[in-house]
Amino acid sequence: MALSMRSRTWALRMMGCGLLLLSFGFAQAQPAGRVVELRTAYGTAFNVYQTGNDSAKRAVVLVHDRWGLNDSIMQWADRFAAEGYFALAVDLFDGRQALSGDWRAGDLLISQADPESSAANLRAAVRFLNRQSDRKIAVVGWGFGAIEALNITLLEPHAIISSVLFYGPPLTDPERLKPIRGPVLGIYSNRDTWAHPRLIDAFSWGMQQVRNSLSLIRTDAEPGFMDSSLDAYDEAESQRVMQRTLEFLDETLL
Repeated sequence: MALSMRSRTWALRMMGCGLLLLSFGFAQAQPAGRVVELRTAYGTAFNVYQTGNDSAKRAVVLVHDRWGLNDSIMQWADRFAAEGYFALAVDLFDGRQALSGDWRAGDLLISQADPESSAANLRAAVRFLNRQSDRKIAVVGWGFGAIEALNITLLEPHAIISSVLFYGPPLTDPERLKPIRGPVLGIYSNRDTWAHPRLIDAFSWGMQQVRNSLSLIRTDAEPGFMDSSLDAYDEAESQRVMQRTLEFLDETLL
C-alpha cells in the first residue's frame, strides 16, 4: 500500500533523526533523546525519557504499557518528536521492566504499581511541560498506560487538551468521566478480552451521557497490534491507526 504524502514526509524526517523507519515500523536504533530525573510535589524522584524541541508549542506525555519504560516507548516518543512535538515518556515502574510479551512479569509490575505514585509522576510531568504557558499538551497511553492516561486526563482536565487511549479498559461511569474537558480518541481491538467490546460500548455511552467528545477506532487486529516487539504487531493496521492519531492531534492541538 502506498504511503500518503504525510507518511512519506514522516519517514524522511525519522531517517534524518537517525532512525530507520519503514511504514512506521522501527529497526533497532539508539534513542534520539535522553533520560532525565523529575520530582513530584512530594519530593519523590522518577525518570522520564525526553526528546524533541524543548520550545515546541505542542507536547505529548506518553504512558507505557506493562513492560515499563523500554526501548519501544522511547521509539514512540522519538516518532512524535520527529513530528514537531516535545515528548516525555514517563516511568511509572521505578525503573523496573518486563520483556515485551512476558505477560506474567508485566502483570506483576502492574500489581506492584502504586496508583497515587503514578498520578504524582504524571502530574509532575504535566507541570514540567506547563513551564511554557502557551504549550498545548496531549496524553497518549497503551494498555496499562491507557488507564493511567485517562486518570491524568481526569486529574488535570484544564492542562490536558486531548487524550489518546490504546486498548486499555476505560471507565464507564458518566459521573467519573464528567471532569474530562477535551476530546478523546480510543483505539480498541474487537478481539480484546480485557478492554472487551461491551466495555467499550459502555465507555462510549458514559461519555455521551456527559456530552464528552469521544472518537473510536475499533479494529479486528489483535490487542497489542501497535507494538512491533509483540507477535500481535500488525504493520498495516499500525500505520493506518497512527495516521489517524496524528490527524486527531493536529485537529485538537491547534
